[in-house]
Amino acid sequence: MTTFDTIVVLVLSVSLIYSLFRGMIKEVFSLLSIAVGYLVAIKYNHEAAIELKGFIDSEPIARAVGFVGLYLVFSMAVSLIGFLVKKLLHKSDTLSGMDRIIGGGIGLLKAAALLAMVIVPLQWFPDFYGDITRDSVTAPYLEKTTVEVKRLLNVDDEFFERNLNKVKRLKEEMPDIEKMKKMNDQFEKLKKQAEELGVSKSEPQDKHSQEDQKKLDDLIRSVTKE
Repeated sequence: MTTFDTIVVLVLSVSLIYSLFRGMIKEVFSLLSIAVGYLVAIKYNHEAAIELKGFIDSEPIARAVGFVGLYLVFSMAVSLIGFLVKKLLHKSDTLSGMDRIIGGGIGLLKAAALLAMVIVPLQWFPDFYGDITRDSVTAPYLEKTTVEVKRLLNVDDEFFERNLNKVKRLKEEMPDIEKMKKMNDQFEKLKKQAEELGVSKSEPQDKHSQEDQKKLDDLIRSVTKE
C-alpha cells in the first residue's frame, strides 16, 4: 500500500468514526444545509443585492454579501431542523442505533466524494499526479468516483479551470490600490494648490487674477495627464 493509499484509508476511517458518533440525521442534514444554502444563495443573490443597494454602492460587493448572508441563514435553518429531528428520533434506542449505522455509511460516501473531487485539480499536473498515485490501489476507484460526482453535479473537466479564470479576471478588473493612492495624492495636491491660489466657492470667478487662473488651469491639466 502506497502513501497515497494510506492517506485515503485514514481519511475514510476518520470520516466513518466521526459519522458513527454524529449519526444519520446529522450527516443528512449537514449535507442538506450545505446544498440548500448554496442553491438559495445562487438563485436569489441578485435579489438580495437589490435590497442591499441602499447600504452598499458596489453591485459585486452587494451580491457577495447577499450570497453569504443567504447561505448562512438557510444553512443554519436546515441545521436547526436537523437538530430537532435528531432529538425526536433519539427517544427510541432502536432508531438511535440505526441512525448511527446509516450515518457511518453516509460518512464513508461523503469522504469518498470529497477525495474524488480533491484529485480533480491534482490531475491538472499529470507528472505530479502520476508520481503520487503510482502503484496505488485506491486511485482507480477514486477516479471512477470522480466521473460519477462530476456527472451528478453536471460539471465537465474544465469547470474548475473556468471558475479560476473568472476569479483572475475579476481581480484584474478591480482598481489597482497603488493607482487609487496616486489619484488620491494628486487630488490632495490639487486641493492644496487651489487653497494657496485663494480659490473659494464664495468668491466670484472674476475676482481671481489672470495669473492665478492660468496657474490653476496648468495644474489641472498636469494632473489630468498623469
